Amino acid sequence: MPINNQSALTTSINGLAAPGGDGFHELMRTLQAREFMSNPDKTVAIKALTADTGLNIVVPDMGRFALTDWSKSQLSTMLGLKFDKWFENSSPDDQAYELNRRFARAEGEVKLRTSLLGAEEFASDGTLQGIVSPSFSAVEDSRVAELVIHSLSMVEPEIKILRADITTRSTSFVVGIGRPFTPGDQREIGSIFGGIHIQNSGVGFASLAITLHLTRLVCTNGMTVPLRNAEILRRRHTSGLSIDRVRAEVGHKFREIPGHLYQAGQILQEARQIYISNVEDTIAHILQKYHLPKKLIAPLLKTFGQTPETTAFGVVQAMTDSQTLNSLGLRPEEKLQFEQAAGSYLQSLTHSS
Repeated sequence: MPINNQSALTTSINGLAAPGGDGFHELMRTLQAREFMSNPDKTVAIKALTADTGLNIVVPDMGRFALTDWSKSQLSTMLGLKFDKWFENSSPDDQAYELNRRFARAEGEVKLRTSLLGAEEFASDGTLQGIVSPSFSAVEDSRVAELVIHSLSMVEPEIKILRADITTRSTSFVVGIGRPFTPGDQREIGSIFGGIHIQNSGVGFASLAITLHLTRLVCTNGMTVPLRNAEILRRRHTSGLSIDRVRAEVGHKFREIPGHLYQAGQILQEARQIYISNVEDTIAHILQKYHLPKKLIAPLLKTFGQTPETTAFGVVQAMTDSQTLNSLGLRPEEKLQFEQAAGSYLQSLTHSS
């Protein structure tokens, strides 16, 4: 079954490894080039859709579109079937027949988000990137990035794209604000880049969210700031969402960011003073509490053993170790869950506001 999750649809930018510049222009070029390839949204009756024997989805008056791993998941939920289980030993004709039978019986309408990307790869008219509700209101990634950079420049002239990940599910990037700093006299922590993490999904995977974020430069580990008010913005893609509403909401909050980042640095110092008697139980508890896979206890413990520090800081460093999370093949969206869990864990221990 042709599932389009190849390099044409996924991109990563490592701003820390860039030889110079702030990375903003590279990010904007990438986002705008992808958006240029997007088709206008189309709202259709589900029963008007069909599948061919290559399991491309045929959209009336538009053409045939290959599924991405994400739109395949959405289609599976919408039609109530499990592709891998039900289609394991079936022929292409049988697979198309079953999909078309379910399409014909389905009620309601959906909004389809398609792109010309991947057209050559699968000899189709592009990719079906998202299946969302008719009321879904997308905000272009480039407009979000432009808003964030412009608003931050009013607070701090020195800003830099630290990393960016574009997948079939979402676009996310981390903006470093000001210059790296070392919390207090804790040289063991090393230099920290304070900033914000932005996630946006035009395909129904996640809300638009802007969150305070820390990046430890010595290992590029990242984590959500361990503060109750770490989340600056979270908005679902409903019909009322617009870039103007986002601008109005975040403007005054951005002015408070430098103070929050300084406070977060102090919390990292406190975390090095919190002794953890049983690291394995602590990691297992965090994974369970934040609904993360328990099977990752062993690799995280192995990472902890490489630089054992039996403190809360040592635990979150093992949990957010970028090299480990990459070696486990986690998607950027999954790695973000670990960064969020680490921040929430420290916040709960230090009772920071």
